[in-house]
Amino acid sequence: MIEEREFFGGKVKTLRCDLKGEPFSVGVLLPGEYTFGTSSVEEFEIIQGQVEVALQDGSVKMYKKGEIFVVDSERDYNLSVEKYPAAFLCKYR
Repeated sequence: MIEEREFFGGKVKTLRCDLKGEPFSVGVLLPGEYTFGTSSVEEFEIIQGQVEVALQDGSVKMYKKGEIFVVDSERDYNLSVEKYPAAFLCKYR
């Protein structure tokens, strides 16, 4: 089954699914700044555009198409998208 989710007034949308017990989602982020929290480890691959990521430890880095970042469980993180939409694949562990 595919679960559709919408955040921040429709500026972030995801499709979540499960493949052989391994959950994942694909999503699109319109330009803006967003704060999310995790309940499990989340591994993101940017599949279009670029996203600035600020983690709780104070680190900030820009990720672009083909790059991967990981957010530990029980953490908040901020995503910032400048001019153009960005897309991602997220695997939950």
